[in-house]
Amino acid sequence: MWLHKTFEWISERLKDVFYDSNNGHLDNGRCLAYIFAALLVVAVRHNMLLKLEIPLDKLGEGMAAILSALVIYVYHDRRTNGS
Repeated sequence: MWLHKTFEWISERLKDVFYDSNNGHLDNGRCLAYIFAALLVVAVRHNMLLKLEIPLDKLGEGMAAILSALVIYVYHDRRTNGS
């Protein structure tokens, strides 16, 4: 029972982070942005644990490619949904 209450409390706090402006539906652009940020942190942490160098030039190129794809997606989503 306490686990259910805990998840309910966390989900109420995260609603503004992942949902659209009227808190009616999940916002795909926001979810993808947070997933991308988490994956980036995990990848850098993995390289640190393996004591590998982090190629900053490749990291920047990958970030730019994924972020530009997210921007295009969010722009298209806002244009077609009218929000």
